[in-house]
Amino acid sequence: MSAGVFLAVGIGLFVAFMVYLAARDTPDPVSDKLEPKAKPPSRTPPFLFEGWKIADYIAPIDMQTRNLDGKECPESALNRFGEYAEKLYTGQAYAPSLDLRDLGIPAILYIFPTFLVYHGDPEDINYSNFMVFSPPSTSPVEASIEATKVSSLLKKNPNHVVAEFSRLLQVSSDSLKAFAEKKYGKASGEEELSGNDMDDIFHGMMERSSKWESKGGEIAEDCLNHGLLKGEIVRLSEITNAIRQHYSYNANVVEHGFLTKMKSYVDQGYVININAEGGDMVFVHKNHAEEILGRS
Repeated sequence: MSAGVFLAVGIGLFVAFMVYLAARDTPDPVSDKLEPKAKPPSRTPPFLFEGWKIADYIAPIDMQTRNLDGKECPESALNRFGEYAEKLYTGQAYAPSLDLRDLGIPAILYIFPTFLVYHGDPEDINYSNFMVFSPPSTSPVEASIEATKVSSLLKKNPNHVVAEFSRLLQVSSDSLKAFAEKKYGKASGEEELSGNDMDDIFHGMMERSSKWESKGGEIAEDCLNHGLLKGEIVRLSEITNAIRQHYSYNANVVEHGFLTKMKSYVDQGYVININAEGGDMVFVHKNHAEEILGRS
């Protein structure tokens, strides 16, 4: 498989992740709608990674391994680049990171003192790779200022950092491919990545996201048929906990699918949603609502 394919896969993973972000950031679909408040015009914030560019790309062929509990595993970005980062600063290098594996995306995003590393597939030596980006500065001091902005924002708003890095991947896609071809050589005609190949990768990511969202819809159907119609109540907190236990890597997408389906029941008048104590939400069937509310 060519270096360009691995780059496309890395970008494709972020497409799927942005679908997840959109799902998680969607306002609660079953809560009461509020009239939007007029907001004063505001300036569009500058692109977080303005001027950042690809500094290095390390394909699976160049990956090194470390023996962990008798198993050969790809080295982490922290091990590969930590020593280099320490040369620029006294003391041990600190690299804030966002582990996307907890969200179902096999990658880790590291913010080193003067550069950023996207470590794709960190547990699979056959696909593990690094994409290294540097800020628009040749001075270590100035570069550290730019990297500090990113690491500070990572603590406050990791979603925004990921969204901005997704933009960086999109605007850098051509230079990423060119960099890989310059370093490893252009792919053969049979391996060269075409536009259709890229579309297939993106389509596959979207399909996987839709699959897990559909699973949430199935949970909502089950709650309706085997609970609500029989006079039981459904607590959102209990459903959320169950989803996180059984679908830990895709919990937010599954939960979004559940809420979307429940909203359709509410819109059709079959189900009523009620705000409960502690910020919880309960769902009851319209035919049992009066009885249930009378008991509360």
